[in-house]
Formats: sequence, C-alpha cells, structure tokens
Amino acid sequence: MSSVATNNTPVQIHNIEFSYADAFKYWWNSSFRTLRKYEKDLLESNLSFYPISDDKKITGKLIDTKIDDHDNYIHEFYIENNEKDLKNLKNEDKHVIFIHGYGASLGFYFKNFQDFSKIPGIKLHAIDLLGFGLSSRPRFPRKQKEKIDDIDRSQDYFLSSFESWRKAKKIDNFVLVAHSLGGYLGFLYSLKYPEHIDKLVLISPVGVERNYYSIRENLANNEINNHLKNTILDKLAPRKVKMEDVVPNDNQVEFDHELQTNRLLSIPTWLRISWERSLVSPFDILRAMGPLSPHFALKWSRRRFSQTFNNTKDFITMHNYVYYSLLVGKPSGEYSVARLLAPVAVAYYPLLDRIPKASKIDKNKKSLFTNIPSLWLYGDEDWMNKDAGNLIVNEINKVHSQLDLEGKSSSDHLSQFKIISKAGHHVYFDNPADFKDAFLEFSGW
Repeated sequence: MSSVATNNTPVQIHNIEFSYADAFKYWWNSSFRTLRKYEKDLLESNLSFYPISDDKKITGKLIDTKIDDHDNYIHEFYIENNEKDLKNLKNEDKHVIFIHGYGASLGFYFKNFQDFSKIPGIKLHAIDLLGFGLSSRPRFPRKQKEKIDDIDRSQDYFLSSFESWRKAKKIDNFVLVAHSLGGYLGFLYSLKYPEHIDKLVLISPVGVERNYYSIRENLANNEINNHLKNTILDKLAPRKVKMEDVVPNDNQVEFDHELQTNRLLSIPTWLRISWERSLVSPFDILRAMGPLSPHFALKWSRRRFSQTFNNTKDFITMHNYVYYSLLVGKPSGEYSVARLLAPVAVAYYPLLDRIPKASKIDKNKKSLFTNIPSLWLYGDEDWMNKDAGNLIVNEINKVHSQLDLEGKSSSDHLSQFKIISKAGHHVYFDNPADFKDAFLEFSGW
C-alpha cells in the first residue's frame, strides 16, 4: 500500500487511503488463502498463546471440522486452558461457544481471547457460521413461497449445521455466547436443542421486538393500523399467520412504528425491492464494485476501528481480515439477512412471538423457561432495541414464575438484563473488560 505506512507508530488512522493500484491488488488477491493468512496474522499479533504459547497450560489452534457427507465443514479457533479449576468439584467440561453476527466472523472476538484463555479449565470454541468466514459456503436454500416455510428453511441452514458440528465435536453441554444475528439464531437453537445448553449469553441480539412485518396475525392494534394505513409499510407487509400458543402481545411499548416507518422510507427503493425479493445481499453490492470495493470497505473500517488501534499495522491487519472475510468465496450464508429480517432490521418472526404460554411448557424438561439461565447484554450506545431486550427478559421470567417447579423460589429470575457502559452494538469488542466481568459473574466461574 503505497500510501500507508505499516509500522507501529501511532497515526491518524482516519487519514489512511489506498491508491488505485493498491485497491486493484486487494481485489485481485481475494481468496481463502489470503483470508487464512490475515486471520493468522490477527490472532498472532494479539495473543501470547498462538501459534506458540508462552504458557504450557494454554493452547490455541485453528480447526476445520467436517459436518456432512458433502465435505462441508465449520471453521473454529479453539482455546484450551488445562489448569485445574478448584471450584469445579465435579470436574465437568467447561465448553464455551462464541458465535458471531451478520457480516462478521470469529476474528471479531480477538479482543476477548486472551482474557478468556486465563479461565481455568475453559474450552473455548469461536466458530465461523456456515456460509461465513472460513467455513464452507454451500448454496443457501431456495426461497419458499410461504413466508413461514422460508423462515424455517433459512434458520435451519444454520441450526442443523451447528448441531452437526456439535455432534462431530462430541460436546454434550456448553455455555453459548452469541452476538446480533448469531444471538437470534442462538435463541432459536436453545428452543430446539435445550438439552445441550447450560447457560445462554445473548449480546445485542437482532430480531427481538414485535413489528408490523411479523407473520403473527394479532400483532397490531387499531392505533398502529391507522398509523400505517396507506403507507409504504401497509403495502409491504407479508402474509400473516395465527400463532395461538405464544404469549399474547399485551404490550406494544417495544413496537416503535414511527421509527420503523422512517427507517424504511430512508432506504432507496431499488435496495428495498431487492431486499424484499432476496435478489442480492449487501455484499453482492460490494463485490459488484470490483477494484473500487477496497475504497468503500476502508471507509467502513476507519469508522469502526479508528478508536481501537493506535498504529497502522494492527489496523490494516484487522481491515484486511474483515475485507476478505466478506468477499472471498461464493455468496452463501449472507443471503439469510433478507430472508429472516425485514429491510428495517426487524425479524419476520420476532423472538418475542416465539415465547410459549406456560400451559404449553413441560416443566419436567430442560428449557429456557424452566432451568436454563440467560443473560441479555446491550451497550449503552447500542442501536439495537434495548427496551425489547428488557421486555423479553421480563416475559421469560413471567412464564418461569407461572410454572410450578420444585425448589423454585418466588424471587427466582431465570433471565437477566444488563447494559454495558462505553459500548455500542459490538459490546464484547467495545468494552471487553466489562463484558468478561459480566460473563464471569453470570457463569459463576
């Protein structure tokens, strides 16, 4: 990069620019091999135990685990601390799984690996979801005619592959930590496979709040209908279906219809239509820019990471990792965003609409509503809907309180809500110290 110094001297990162020749080289060299290089560079430059550890108790390695007969695999960074945990009297495995959000990959957690590696007995798996990062890129399922069927197939693309990976790794129980879209999927996994979840940590999950796009029929009251009538939202709403067995929507506080309308109207018509019809992903647009794509990607990296790094070398390493993780390989998992979320980043099937009534829960089986603790984390500067996060925590605890469980106290709170200071949507990245403290307090480790 002729216009970028790659030394360790603090600089004004927002002044970094690529020449057109550099941008062309970036674009031309896009490959999985290049991405693997920058993933290793990112980890090696920030961790004392990778690739060679200076502590015999702690090791870290990159692993590709085959998950089916089509040679698809899940990529992970595995960290193990062999120090005996004196508090772990039962000598149980302490598996923790990190799942990233949309447009991200396992390297986004690089600021957390060093501190978490110090937890005695921990076995940390940071994975790339199928269709992202360095995991396989199988074709994303074809769009289904009925919206509910399309949602089911889209989410199962991730849930089934994750479950296959868990089986291949022979992990029986674990603490699941998941961010944004990963948090949405993590919640769904805990509903489908609760027997494997010890505790659930959701970091600013997308898709919590109820909204006009929801497939649930009894969602809108008269005030909201009148507000939306004859607006663009009224024309775009998908077919509704009845969901009789979920907690009724008695509280509309989390449905900010004015905000959602304004967000939608701010989206260019061509982009909204493409989103609605699942014609392209956001990264298809970046790919279509060809040799110009590095310029636009760099602008995003400067906005996102300018306060994180104080030298060009580390900043460029992170930027390279992000750029190639978005562009390498054929489009795959990235198409999920338009199939699960509406153009205003709300879910077609919100998490609040998936909470069952207490009468539908088997109190003798493990579940989020009987005995799986969950922690919902948001940043104080988070753009995600914190009110919806607080509401779903209250709804989970409300259902839990209605169950006649043996040994349960009337003051039990199965689910917790917490705001991390000095953090935005990427809580774990913006304030890794407080994120770790919140995890340790919640996990009891």
